[in-house]
This record gives sequence, structure tokens and C-alpha cells, in this order.
Amino acid sequence: MQKYFRILEANLNTTQPFQFEVEKNDTSTYLIKILFQSPNLDNQTLDLELAHLNGSLFVPQKVIPIQVPEDHEETEIHKDNEDAIFAVQISLDVIIGGSIIGTIALSASSTVWAVISTQQFIGYFIYVNVLYPRKVEVFLLILQTSLWDSLPNPLSSITDSLLRSFLTNQHGLSPEYQPPLRFRMYDQTSFFIENGGGLIFTNLTLLIVLMITMLLKNMQRFQNRIFLKKIKVYLRWNGINRIFLENGIPLALAIFLQIRILSFNSAYLSISSLFTIISLGYMIAMIIFISRILFKRENDLLKKDLIKRIFGTLHEGIELNHSLSKYFHIIILFRGILLVFLVVFFEDYPLLQILPLIFFQIGLIYYMIKEVPFEDKKFNTITKIKEGLILLGEIGVIFLMFKSDNKEYYEIIGWVILIPFGIGFIIELGYVIILQIVEIKAIINQFVKLWRKFEIYLKSFCPPNKKKKLKLAEIRIPRDESNLMQISEANITAQ
Repeated sequence: MQKYFRILEANLNTTQPFQFEVEKNDTSTYLIKILFQSPNLDNQTLDLELAHLNGSLFVPQKVIPIQVPEDHEETEIHKDNEDAIFAVQISLDVIIGGSIIGTIALSASSTVWAVISTQQFIGYFIYVNVLYPRKVEVFLLILQTSLWDSLPNPLSSITDSLLRSFLTNQHGLSPEYQPPLRFRMYDQTSFFIENGGGLIFTNLTLLIVLMITMLLKNMQRFQNRIFLKKIKVYLRWNGINRIFLENGIPLALAIFLQIRILSFNSAYLSISSLFTIISLGYMIAMIIFISRILFKRENDLLKKDLIKRIFGTLHEGIELNHSLSKYFHIIILFRGILLVFLVVFFEDYPLLQILPLIFFQIGLIYYMIKEVPFEDKKFNTITKIKEGLILLGEIGVIFLMFKSDNKEYYEIIGWVILIPFGIGFIIELGYVIILQIVEIKAIINQFVKLWRKFEIYLKSFCPPNKKKKLKLAEIRIPRDESNLMQISEANITAQ
């Protein structure tokens, strides 16, 4: 059972207020948690006395927010904020989930894939080791929601008992198995099974389904089965490639977090490490596979219907007028992988977390302007504007790394980051919603036209009553005795 001890005396070479607590892991190991009320932007040395022990503790440059006590009046406010963030996340999931169906019906699904990629990329900036103003943090937390969170994770269910046993033997989670600081702040674990179990299970399941389908198709008994043909068409390879392009970034994050603590010291760690190696091999194989497909085939060949039916998702929505335009979606994947690599392995060097992203973004914008025209002209303009806004937001993050005691400075820089990121994401998501509204109106108009045609079809079964028309004509016949014979003939005709 964990026990907590109060430090008798602690001196830190700083004027900023801080709190601390000590957790005893075993007879000779103490875990000291230092909680600052403002950013710790310089390396510090903490001189402390714990019971009869004296010593110094090096405090590296970190960004650590103070924890609010349970009885503090801000606790309810904090809880309300969490509830509001969760509600917005659910709404965003519903909008994006519905947009997938709508844009596929419009044959414009590349727009919603772009929204998902943008959401993932901007959302992962929350793990860059800087102190964000509260409004920026809330915005990034909202983008932390993901459709992949709802995937089944049978690996976690199977290994749950092993995880509990591992934590019991460790007397809690020791520091060597902890993720980087920013991940701990948002309750992220280092273990691959918890972070990426559902992702790799889904990817491998799709591959297995495709293999079984192709084996059945080769059997004479099942060759003419329509449903097998449709499964083969949707999975080979568009479905599998698209799933990988969209969940490759969170899969890479799960892999990198586990690689930091790669170990076979226990059953749970062994299973996590094993699946990490399998997933790393799968990710490398898929990247090579996709890159080879694009490299081996010229743009004119990629435009052919047969090739588009199998590999069209790799260049979906792009006019293949330039030799390098076909690589756009795989480059976007590389950008996301670079981000998660930097936030995992360069925690102690925040500047190195953001500078490579800025240089990559500059190159990406140049590449898009020169090589990547989208088929949808409006979306083409929106996408390029969005990438420029992301670059401005990334540059704004650098200014949070400069030390300042002025709170207004951090507030201003917060807006410098929030406005570009927010506008970039909103205009892209808004365009997707507008597309679906236009499609809904078109569907309604088509329904009205079909209904009118149906009414005309029904009227064709009800011809007008000719007898009544003759009677009307009869009424109009003048009552002239000199024309009595004509009236009689008219009556006979009416009968």
C-alpha cells in the first residue's frame, strides 16, 4: 500500500510558489512530485530534508500546473469545463461521422478525410512541452476526440488481469514506465495495448478478411458470389489503405510511447512489446507498399477506372496534372508521424519539437502550391489557406518558450495560436457541412420531381369522363324548335 510523507523542509532557488508531495514506493525509493503555480522555465535545484534524510533534487525545465485541492472552489468550475469539453467532443464526433457517409454519397470523401487529418494533427500539439493558455488548451482538448476511440480493443480485455498484476507487483507505476510529462498530465499511458490495441486489431482484421475473401474467390463454388466480389473490391486495397492513412498517426504514437519503455520484464510488458514490434513492422510495410504503388505507376495509369477502383483512395480528390501530386496523402501521413515522434522523444527540448514541424510545413505549402491542385476548386483554395494558418499557429507556439512574468504576454500569444488553428479547422469542417447541406437539398429536389412523375403516372389510369363532356355540350345547344331534329340527334349520341 502506498504511503505519503510530508517533507519537513524544502528550499527552491525561485520566488514562484510551489507545492510538493512525497510518495514512498519501497524502503529506499521515494517519488517526489513538485507542483508549480507558474511555468518553471529554468533548471532548478531543490534542497530538501525528508525525516532524517537530507539531499538535493535537480528540477529540470518543465511545465507543471498546480493541482487544485478537492475542497477548492474552482473544482466545480474545472468539472464543468470538462463536461463542456466532453459534450463538444461528442458533437464533433457525430458531425464528422455523419460527414463520412454524406461525402461518400457525394463522391467527395477526400474533404472529410482532410478534416480528420487536420483534427488529429492540430490536436496532438497539446503534447508539445510548453505552457498553453487555458483557452488554447481547451481547444486542443476538444480536438483530442477521435473516431478510433470507439474501436473494439479485445487485446485490452484479454490482458486486463495481467496489467493489474503488473501494477500490483510494481506497487503502482514506477517512473521508468511513465510516459513523458505532457502525456501524464492528460492521463495517457505508455502501454501499447491500451493506446493502440484497437487500431492494430482493426488493421490486421481487415487484412485477414481480405485474404479469406480472395481464397474463397479462387474456389469454383464461390466464384460467382456477388457479396464476395463486393468485399474484395472495397478492401483491395482502397479500404485497407484508407484505414491506415487515417489511423496511422495514432498508431505511430502508440508505437513510439511503448518503444521508450520497451521491455520483457513481465508478461504484460512482453505482450505490449511484442505487439509494438508487430505494429512497427506493419506500419513500415504499409508505407513501403503505398509508396511503391505510387512510384511504379504513372499518373495516366492511376487515372484508369480499374486502377482507381483498387488504389484510387491514395490520390482521391487530386488532379493528377503534376508528377508529384499523387504523393500528397502519404506526405500528410508523414507530417503526423513526425509530430508524434517529436513530442514523444524530445520532451526536454521543446524548441526541437516545433522547429522541424515549421520547416516541414513550409515545404508542404510550397509543394501544394506547385504540385497539388484539387478537383474541387473551392476546396483547393480552402486547403491551401488552412495549411498557411497552421504554419502561423506553429510559429506562435515558439513564442510560448520565451520566459516572461507578464500574464498578458501569454494571453496575447494564446490568441496568436488559437485564431489560426481554429479558423483553419473551422473553415474546412464548415465546407464539408455546406457540401452535405447542398446534397440534402438536391436529394429533396429529386424526391419532389419523382413524386410529381408518380402523380402523372397515377393520373394516366383515370381518363376523363367523355359522357359528362357531351352533357355539357348538350346544355349549350340552343333550345330552338326549328332545330328540334338536331337536339334529338344530340340526345341519342349522348346516350
